[in-house]
Amino acid sequence: PCRKMYVLYNFHSVRNFQENSIQACRNRLQLLFIGSINRRKGFHDLLKVLVSLDVEYELNVLGDFASDEMKQYVESFIADHNLRVRFHGYLSGSYKNDIIIASDILVLPSYAEGFPMVIPEAMALGCAVISTNIAGIPEIVQDGINGYLIKPGQIDDLKKKLLHLYNNRDILKVFKENNLKLAPNFSIESYINKLSLIYTN
Repeated sequence: PCRKMYVLYNFHSVRNFQENSIQACRNRLQLLFIGSINRRKGFHDLLKVLVSLDVEYELNVLGDFASDEMKQYVESFIADHNLRVRFHGYLSGSYKNDIIIASDILVLPSYAEGFPMVIPEAMALGCAVISTNIAGIPEIVQDGINGYLIKPGQIDDLKKKLLHLYNNRDILKVFKENNLKLAPNFSIESYINKLSLIYTN
C-alpha cells in the first residue's frame, strides 16, 4: 500500500555546513564539474557552452575520464578552443571541499542519473547548482530557488542560465545562501531522524 511507502534520501558527509561562508563575488565565474568525465554526464555539452561563453570564467573538474577515447577528445577540444579548464582527478576530503567552497556554480548537465550526491555536497558548501530535470535531481534542486534546471542536451539554455548568474550576482548569492539553508535536509542527522520515524510508523 502507498501508505507504507517512504522515500529516504541519501546523506552527504559534509560537516559544519552551517559554518561554511559564501565566497565574495568575483569578476571571474568559478564553475565546477564533479563526476566521471563522459557523455552520459553531459560533459561534452558543458565544453560546447564554454566555447561561446563570452565572460571571464574558470572550470574546475573533479573526476576521472571514463575512457582513453574520451580523454583524447576532451583534451583536443580544449586545446582547439583555448578553454580555461583545470583537471584535478578524483579528490576527497578537505581537498575536494576546498575546491567546492571556492566555486560559484556546480554544473551537472547529465543525461542519466539517480540521486547524485555531489549536488547536496555542493549545496552544503555554499555552491549554486545548474543541472538537468531528470531522475531525483528535481527533488534536490528547486528551479529558481537554489539553482536552475534544464532539459538534457539544451546547450543554449545552459549558456543562458550561466550568463544570467554571471550578470546577476545578487541572484547567485541568494542561490548559495538558500543551499546552505537546505543542506541540513540531506545531513546524516536528518537521515537518522527520518529513518527512526519510518520505523516508528
